[in-house]
Amino acid sequence: MQKEQYKFGQDTLPDLDGGVFEEKLSRAISDVARSVVLSDDAKRTGKVVIELTVSKIGESQVQVAHKLSQKKLTAKGDVTENNTTSTPLFVHTSGKLSVFQQKQEDMFKAQTQETI
Repeated sequence: MQKEQYKFGQDTLPDLDGGVFEEKLSRAISDVARSVVLSDDAKRTGKVVIELTVSKIGESQVQVAHKLSQKKLTAKGDVTENNTTSTPLFVHTSGKLSVFQQKQEDMFKAQTQETI
């Protein structure tokens, strides 16, 4: 049995900012593409940029700041918009990033007489 490969874009991207980042990214790409199609000048281009900044916040946790920038074309210029949010993520031994710890101890397990 082959181990399933981790894919950030598929496995973790939907969790950033509680799922809102992925929605903002989809909207930004659609808006920029639409502005380019509506432009009279075929040489003008729009732009969508994703910037991820990773900083340590615990022994096995990082804070991922995700900045989404977009440049939409207008009739006589362009409009630039930046949006920055962040999400704490656990880093597992395999390198996988996730919102939840890989191993969570059962805090509701039955206690024996010896542990009480």
